[in-house]
Parts: sequence; C-alpha cells; structure tokens
Amino acid sequence: MKLARYYYRIHGAWINKSDLQSELKGLYPLHSQTIQAVCHKFLHARDGVRQARKTNKSIRYPYKEKFVFHPKWVDKSFVLKGRKLMLSLGRWKGKQQTPLVLTLASVPTGLVKEVELVFDGRWHACLSYEDGIDPVPIQDGHTAAIDPGEIHTITAVSTGGQALVISGRKMRSVHRLRNKKARELQILMSRCQKGSRKWRQYHRAKKYILSKSERQLGDLLHKTTRTFVNWCVEQRIGHVALGDVEGVQRHTSKRNKRRKRNKVRSRNYRCSCGYERHRDVHGAGNILSQYLHGKFREVMLTSITYLRPVQA
Repeated sequence: MKLARYYYRIHGAWINKSDLQSELKGLYPLHSQTIQAVCHKFLHARDGVRQARKTNKSIRYPYKEKFVFHPKWVDKSFVLKGRKLMLSLGRWKGKQQTPLVLTLASVPTGLVKEVELVFDGRWHACLSYEDGIDPVPIQDGHTAAIDPGEIHTITAVSTGGQALVISGRKMRSVHRLRNKKARELQILMSRCQKGSRKWRQYHRAKKYILSKSERQLGDLLHKTTRTFVNWCVEQRIGHVALGDVEGVQRHTSKRNKRRKRNKVRSRNYRCSCGYERHRDVHGAGNILSQYLHGKFREVMLTSITYLRPVQA
C-alpha cells in the first residue's frame, strides 16, 4: 500500500504490474512466485473496485494495511512428499533460505496446483488440486432461475415445472447469536481501559466468536449450494439465471395481466384473480420469465420441494 501511494504521488498514475513486481523484488525473504501472487491479489482488487465504482461511487479502493496477509505458493515453489509439505522461501541476500516444512493431517488424491496459508485464529494450509474428473456438460437441459433471500437462502424454479426452496433459518440463527454475543462483549470492553488485561481477554473472546460463526456460515453456505447443485443434476438443468435482471426487483409483486403492484403481507402471494403461490417461488418464476421472454409470464409448476441444508 505504501509503495502504491508513493508511486502515485511521484508519477501521478497507478503503478502497473511490471513496476510493482520489480520494486518488490528482493525486499522480502519469500519465493519470487509468492511475491508475484501478492502483487496479483492487490492488482485484481484494485481493478475490481474500478469496475464496481462505475455503478457505486461509495466503494473505496484498497487502503487498509492487513495485519496478516495470506501467502501463496504455486508451480515449483513447493514440494509435496507424502504428508510432508515443503514451502520454498527463495533466496535472501544471496543465500538460499531453509524451506518451511509442514506436516499435513491428510493429503488429497489429485494433483496439487496451489498452496495458500490462511490465518483464522491459527494457521491453516489450503490446497487447491485437480481431481482428474472432467465435467460433462448437459446438452439441451432445462433452465432454472434463483431468487436468493434470508429466510429461504435459495428459491429456484425450472422450465421443467419443478421448484426448490432451501431454508436459511439455521443461517439466520447463527447470524443472530453472533450479533448478540458480540454486542455483549463490546459492552463489557467499553467498561474497561483499552489494552488492559480484562480488555484483551474480552477482545480474544470476541475474535473467537466471530471466527467460529464465520466458519459455521461458510459450512452452511457450502451445504446449501451443494444441495442446489444436486437438485440441478437430478432435474437435468444446464443453465441458471441469477442476479441483476433489470426490473425484477421492482416488479416482482406484479402479475402478468395486472400491472398494478400487489403488496405481499404473508409468505404467500395472492392476487384478486385467484392466483396464489409461495412469494419466493413467485419471485423466482418472475426472474425465469424475464430471462427467457424479456417480460413477466406465469410459470406453470407441478411440484415444490422444501429442503434444509442441515437435517435435524
């Protein structure tokens, strides 16, 4: 961050990839590919913010200096022998550094392509590998649309007449418990002198709560998406529509024949013509109709499946 700011003050322009890599060369006792990976992360974040600011000017460019940055090793910068992982630290001041040796609890069966050290209260080794399984595309499959939400994380409707509703109440309960505990600890911290022994004790407890809830939410999201993918495979769905379909959010409570907004007051959408359907399923159907036809049409359904990512 300091180097990027200094470069901008001197040259009046953003630092590019080659200049950033040349300026960082030989400054840190790390492998050259690890330093390049850090440069790429910074440049990707900066370019992503530049694109996002075209629609939202409140988004800020990277400005915070991270307390812990996750280093990455690729290609020939690491060696994996059995459960022993050796991470090269490259040359430093003309001498080859002793590699960092880790003993893994388990090793994937595929070809490991990348290693990243991640700090979340303690260090974890994250391995990216190829499992050797080639994905088989579904030819002439159905199309599905997703309406994401809080109470129901994923609500999907397919052209085959099937609908899926995955509950997100477990995820919401984790959110609420995290906010409740964090608020209680923050109140206790406000009564202590910052940096005191009691303040540090509460601060460690708060970081533990946030870290644990983050892992729980990540696990629930993974199980939710896995459940959705399994449903797509069963229904032979080859295309999925998600996200910013223009006009869907503003008109999701409108019927195709009646252009007047009908405010929903319960979990079911009801129209004066007698039409009634689960409001999230109705929203997913509107997204599907907008994606396929460019306007809102009623999507005929034969069944609705209700699932939970975590079975009791």
